[in-house]
Amino acid sequence: MLQELDQLAERISLLAALARNLREENQVLRVQLTDAEANGRSLRLRLDAARQRIEALIEKLPAE
Repeated sequence: MLQELDQLAERISLLAALARNLREENQVLRVQLTDAEANGRSLRLRLDAARQRIEALIEKLPAE
């Protein structure tokens, strides 16, 4: 009986450590996701600005 309780305690300890590690990994991934989303927004803004500049240049081209 004591051996079973020891095994159960060890498994619970391992499970707690795994949960702690997953929580930490999840936090890191959330930060990475936030950074990636901000980078994506920045790239979209730059792309829109470049598109507007190109459209403005196209409008200045002489018509055939």
